Amino acid sequence: MQRKIFSMIIMLITVLILFACSEKEVGNEENLDNVNETGMPIVDEPIELDFFARQSAVTNEDWNDVLVFNEYEDMTNVKVNFRMTPDNVITEKLNLTLGGGDMPDAFHTTFMSDNDMMKYGKQGVFIPLNDLIDDYAPNFKKVLEENPIIEQQITFPDGNIYGFPKITDEEFFAYRTKEKPWIKEEWLEKLNMDVPETTEEFHDFLTAVKDYGDDVTPYGGREITPLLNFLKGSFSVGTRGVSNANVDEDPETGELRFFPISEDYKNLLEYMNTLYEEGLIAQNIFSIEDDQYRANVSEGKYASTVFFNPVVSVGGG
Repeated sequence: MQRKIFSMIIMLITVLILFACSEKEVGNEENLDNVNETGMPIVDEPIELDFFARQSAVTNEDWNDVLVFNEYEDMTNVKVNFRMTPDNVITEKLNLTLGGGDMPDAFHTTFMSDNDMMKYGKQGVFIPLNDLIDDYAPNFKKVLEENPIIEQQITFPDGNIYGFPKITDEEFFAYRTKEKPWIKEEWLEKLNMDVPETTEEFHDFLTAVKDYGDDVTPYGGREITPLLNFLKGSFSVGTRGVSNANVDEDPETGELRFFPISEDYKNLLEYMNTLYEEGLIAQNIFSIEDDQYRANVSEGKYASTVFFNPVVSVGGG
């Protein structure tokens, strides 16, 4: 599995080199002569590329000094300058960049929407990758041939491919783990309570923390979405996961539905509004900066949160 991932990374760099050349209008015969179709290095003369990169909470804060990327720079003669953007502000920064900001050579794991990819593909901001995949990406081409559904999913209505998917093995559970709920054990012990198993018990726990009187926020987050996603299952919405933000499978009929108009989703929003209005959720959750959230977690200022492992990601417990 690791060999497969690494080979795809090399393939990705190769295609993005050609993307950069085309974007900067220097993709002529002379520049293509610098590219080796097989083997290493990818280019004979070193080049530099700028990547707009999403920095999630559990990754290195600066990808410009990561061992695997440093090794690939030496192997490929390609230096990638990563413009790191925290994932809690990625949408705003991405919109500003696409709207006329300083465009990078490529975008890395930004979770760009299909609408944006199609929109900017039609405008020529993004170039079609179809021919480049055929000519320079044999490993990825093989993946598409062996898994036609993947090619269908990444091909837009105009017949073009504008970006690469993130593909993981179904059995690679550690990689697929997302944000999870965390409750400080010391608060359960103080309050002589068990881990909440229902929405009522969760409300009771948060209320007990608030009534205890310490300067601790019952629930804190760097945004509201992780809590919303965590609670969806309790209200029978989002039954097909969070990848499809507004569409799921109705548990009663088995049919696809737009669940934000359902009574269950209304009940979820009312529950969350109750938590917020009662002061059980940090009142600055819609405006807090990522650095401040991390500092609060590390200092034990939240009795509960939904995040990646606090001990590993921010040093909190």
